[in-house]
Amino acid sequence: MCVVVALSILGCEDAGSVNAGAAGDTGPDTTLVPHDGGSAATCGPECDDGLPCTIDECVDGLCRHEAALDGSSCGEGRACGDSVCGPAGTNLVPADDLWLGCNAAIEAKTNCQYDEFPQHHAFISAFWLDTFEATVADYKQCLEAGACSEPFRAYAPSWKGTHGKGDKLTSLYNWGAPGRGKHPINGIMWTQAKEFCQWRHPGGRLATEAEWEKAARGGCALYPKGECQQRMRSYPWGNDTPDCDHAVLSTGEGEDESGFGCDAGHSLPVGSVAADVGPYGHRGLAGNVSEWVGTRYVEDFYAQFT
Repeated sequence: MCVVVALSILGCEDAGSVNAGAAGDTGPDTTLVPHDGGSAATCGPECDDGLPCTIDECVDGLCRHEAALDGSSCGEGRACGDSVCGPAGTNLVPADDLWLGCNAAIEAKTNCQYDEFPQHHAFISAFWLDTFEATVADYKQCLEAGACSEPFRAYAPSWKGTHGKGDKLTSLYNWGAPGRGKHPINGIMWTQAKEFCQWRHPGGRLATEAEWEKAARGGCALYPKGECQQRMRSYPWGNDTPDCDHAVLSTGEGEDESGFGCDAGHSLPVGSVAADVGPYGHRGLAGNVSEWVGTRYVEDFYAQFT
């Protein structure tokens, strides 16, 4: 997934008729804001944020602001979120505070990785992130435009390895695999992912690790005041244990590739699992394939926040 910073995006024009349920919509850019009224019966009218690009309603005592992903107020080829217009195929992640790292108040401490401590506060500026993982078909367009190179790894029907000793699961690579045009592109190097993002959006780049976590877990505006640190969700959908009802995962059964993709033996088309949606409408943040980010991994980086 690629990022475009929101500071370069123009404001929306008059919304006119906004349809959040238009054909092809895959999930709205959503912000939940605590409301003192507490119940849907009391907070409906007060949820109107006055912004032209949002549809406002009360859900479980929280004001829900949904942006029309059809970009009807932004013009052709544009997306709309929180009254600003961005690139088509993206959702806005609004500027907000959050707590990065493992939330031991929700997860048993044994479930947290050593490099996820301590949980610490941060502020992330607004940005646009691709709604879906980049597909094989997307990458092919980049290659045909001369902006991308052939993926480092390609599909092979045998998993005895065609790219070096020990590389046995080549059937998991999607480039060149029959019928996988809508599957996420994989088997590309970090530099190739950077090149793709630069081609995909003017000013595009890979998300930083912190931006990725913000898109997946949301910011403090999702929670009642003073409860953000304790209530930060563990997964894009909330805190329910990951399984194939929530994301495209490996079942871990068998010694070959058969358990991958919830027993499909490979990835699934992007957006296949409706429940794998983040707080701002992004899909596939938890499952299917791993994603590159723009920042370098440092094993003890979080230790400075002790």
